[in-house]
Amino acid sequence: MIDRSRLRTPPQSADVLIEPAASGLPALLRPARDADPEWCGVTVSRWRNRLRDRLDLPPDRPLIVTGHQAEFFHAGVLAKSLAAGELAEQCGGTAVWLVVDFDTPKSLRMRVPQRTAGGLRLVEVEIPALRPGLPMQRQPAAPRSHWLDFFERAATLVPDPSRTILSTVADAFCAADGAITLSDGIDRARERVESLLAQPSRTVRAAHMCESAAFRAFAADLALRAEEVAAAYNDAQRVYRARHGVRNAAIPAPPLATVAGRVELPLWILRPDGRRARPFVQRGGDDLRFFADDDLLGTVAGATLRDPASADSPWPILPPGALLRPRALTFSAFARMAVADLFIHGIGGAKYDEMTEAYCTALYGPALAPAACVTATAWADLPRFGVPATTVDAARRRARDVIQNPQRHTSQASAELLERREALVRENRVLREERPRDRRARRAVYEQLRAVRRELSASEPWLPARSAEELRELEARQEQDRAATDRELFFGLIPMDVLQTITARIRAELDRSAS
Repeated sequence: MIDRSRLRTPPQSADVLIEPAASGLPALLRPARDADPEWCGVTVSRWRNRLRDRLDLPPDRPLIVTGHQAEFFHAGVLAKSLAAGELAEQCGGTAVWLVVDFDTPKSLRMRVPQRTAGGLRLVEVEIPALRPGLPMQRQPAAPRSHWLDFFERAATLVPDPSRTILSTVADAFCAADGAITLSDGIDRARERVESLLAQPSRTVRAAHMCESAAFRAFAADLALRAEEVAAAYNDAQRVYRARHGVRNAAIPAPPLATVAGRVELPLWILRPDGRRARPFVQRGGDDLRFFADDDLLGTVAGATLRDPASADSPWPILPPGALLRPRALTFSAFARMAVADLFIHGIGGAKYDEMTEAYCTALYGPALAPAACVTATAWADLPRFGVPATTVDAARRRARDVIQNPQRHTSQASAELLERREALVRENRVLREERPRDRRARRAVYEQLRAVRRELSASEPWLPARSAEELRELEARQEQDRAATDRELFFGLIPMDVLQTITARIRAELDRSAS
């Protein structure tokens, strides 16, 4: 059981978070589930066996599953796969890396640190062939020469590329002569780097999982129970938001809508052009009418959806080229019921899956595989000033105070001027307490105080400029520290020795649990 109060980003480079503690992970790999519900009249355990066979995964070994979107992810994400591989080796299981390739790209560029005459900055390098709004599984491939140019451009920006594993990643991308997609390149790069650190995880494409009979049976069950699913889903969302004081209605996931008798499903329909539509279902007796947003797709008899044989083929109501895909929490639920014996999240997924566990338990009982959280912090090999936030805050207060209260900072003001200011302050205090509605008198005193403040500032006019310059310098150094300690940088920009330290720490924690 994840203690979500412990889900904090590791503060220093090469620090690792494992929750539950590594000593408790092997115990989570229990041989049997506490519940075995049915989809289309067939138990989930049987669908699980069929899916493992489709994915060429061993049916009789524990599967430790993790994954991420197909993108240039950071070392904290890589740590999940390293932990999965180490745990699988320890317990005689198989580590599985799920590539979530039906999402659209979060960014069309990769951030790279660059050292300039003005200091350190982050530069964005455009990723070859990547198109906005198009799912990763439908992204075009880029020629090998384009990837070579991309990595060469990135290497010219990195202060010391030889200290990173960028060349190893580039070699993995460009090993073949033909064109390659970002998804394929990232798979190769992860496997190549992991092979230098530990046992690589087996790669499984989420899109391939979602074309399985098991997923279609799961989706059919959601549609057949649409009203019940929406109620459980929305109740879990409300409880999550209330418990954590979340105001944004879209966190951790938007609620499912009911409009004119149509109930939204926690799925997506990917149109042929890549655009996503929300699927709705409307019940008419035993028939179900399906909609993509407001567009009627067609009607399917409930008896057809309940027939397990119907899951062997795509839903006939989907337009040619359209795809049925899960939303984030739905995919997590499917992976934890139909694939994993243990699912390893990062911090965000571990927090949001609190809602997944709540609505799935309401619908299916305790059928989810247990979950854990693993992440790490890794910094690039970049110079840091180590400016504390408290120092910058103090400089910011000083810069403001030099302007608002020059009497505290000047040593050149006359005693007469300082005494006049004190007298005006006392007079202002009396007016506030005894004549609060005499705005004219209070305004007159305020204007006199402003005039005195200008005179005090004029006694040492360079003080505001000097304190402002000190603040600018500290803020610039702080900004460079942020760039140097950006844990979101692609793992290919991290020194190998940092990744080796992370791997060693994960291994040590798991070895300690084994002993």
